[in-house]
Amino acid sequence: MNITDEQLASNLARENIQVAPRSKRMTAFMIDELLIQLLLLVIFWSDIQSGITDMQAFSELANQMVGTSMILVLFYHSLFTCIYGGTLGKIFVGIMVVNKDDFSRLSFPMALFRSIIRVVNGSFLYLGSLWAFFDPFNRTVHEMTSKSLVVQAWK
Repeated sequence: MNITDEQLASNLARENIQVAPRSKRMTAFMIDELLIQLLLLVIFWSDIQSGITDMQAFSELANQMVGTSMILVLFYHSLFTCIYGGTLGKIFVGIMVVNKDDFSRLSFPMALFRSIIRVVNGSFLYLGSLWAFFDPFNRTVHEMTSKSLVVQAWK
């Protein structure tokens, strides 16, 4: 099913569901990024602490960290979005990711697809996230392509 923006607005109003404000989304983003960076620090602590002085060794470590970061982001976002409706950051600020057609949780394949597009977006300085400033539902490119929507969580 592919619903129009007018139908989406009508469905949101009928179900009394509020689109997540950009401020909460940004706070959730910062929390999630901090968690990922802390996890990377733990994983690579011994390498970081070894005091790399060789430029090639530093470059190899940086490449490992970037690759590991992408994998962590993919699985963290995919699993938490599929299982809990959002990442720890989203849960903390009270927002969640839903299927825009029926407001259900995303399936794992759809959550993984959303995460892949998010990682690609991140590779381009999150320029695709700027779309949220022009979209009436604050959707980013990774939400529009995965037919998802970030909304205020309900109990």
